Amino acid sequence: MDQPDPRPVTMYKRWSLRDGVTVEEVAAFARQHIQPAYQRLSPDVTLGLEMAGDGLSIVAVQRWTSGGARDAATSGERYAIWWAANERTLELWDQLVIFADEWKSVEVDLEHP
Repeated sequence: MDQPDPRPVTMYKRWSLRDGVTVEEVAAFARQHIQPAYQRLSPDVTLGLEMAGDGLSIVAVQRWTSGGARDAATSGERYAIWWAANERTLELWDQLVIFADEWKSVEVDLEHP
C-alpha cells in the first residue's frame, strides 16, 4: 500500500466571476460560509482567496499540512457526510462564480537535497 505523502500540498481552483458579482461579495461569502465549513472538515487546511491579475477571476487556495492529511480529510464516509451538509453552500457559491481551472502543487524542499 502507498504511504501517505508527508509533504505540504496546495490546491488551487480558479473561478471566473459571474456578471455583476464583485470580488468583495465572493470574499464575504467565503469568509462567512466556505471558511467555517473547511474548519469543520479538518484542522490541517487553511484557505486563501486571491484576485487574479485580470480582475475577472479569483483563485481559491487550500494549503494542507500534508498530502496524507488532505487524503484523509477528503475521503471516506465522514467526507461524504460533510459534503452533503455543505451542498447548499456550494450551490450558492456557484451562483457567484464559474469554475475555470484547477491544479495542485507539492512543496519542494530547497534546504535539503
